[in-house]
Amino acid sequence: VMASGRLQDAGFPKESLANIKLFITPLEICLPWLLSRYTAGPKPLSVVLSAYLPRAALTLLVGLFAYIFPLISQPTPREVYAGVFAITILQGIVSNAMFVAHMAFFAKISDPSIGGTYMTFLNTVHNIGNMWASTFCLKAADFVKVATGVDGFYVLCGTCAVYGVVWFMLFTPILKRLQDLPLSAWRVQ
Repeated sequence: VMASGRLQDAGFPKESLANIKLFITPLEICLPWLLSRYTAGPKPLSVVLSAYLPRAALTLLVGLFAYIFPLISQPTPREVYAGVFAITILQGIVSNAMFVAHMAFFAKISDPSIGGTYMTFLNTVHNIGNMWASTFCLKAADFVKVATGVDGFYVLCGTCAVYGVVWFMLFTPILKRLQDLPLSAWRVQ
């Protein structure tokens, strides 16, 4: 959320950013099909675990990229376009892979006796989890800037990457246990 705003503030044309994001659409269409052999099996959350650390590393990479290119001259240099393109595509791939894996897990464990209600509930909780984090990061970056005078973007890039690694270490065993539960454990009694 913060990266595209930072790029625009630095002088990267928003039209170019929108054009780069057009390349993600075909990936988002093909990725579920490409991942289906992993997500349709007994352990769809394994895809989440495989994509989690690369996604955290991309957070650091975005911060480093913004630090190296704090002001983007016009016309925009090719290396900046290449960097933004690569980061945007990689972020799109890992984010979409995680989303597809979550949805596959929810579809796997949803109790068919209550129709789509279970799936809708799980998806809603998942979406709320994603949305509050974005809002929190935007507010936290502003708070850090006001309270300390330090650019909150860089602080949040580092903090979120570290948080992601710690979360991964703490919750990987829990996610593995959840996906190993028998389907009967997820059924409404």
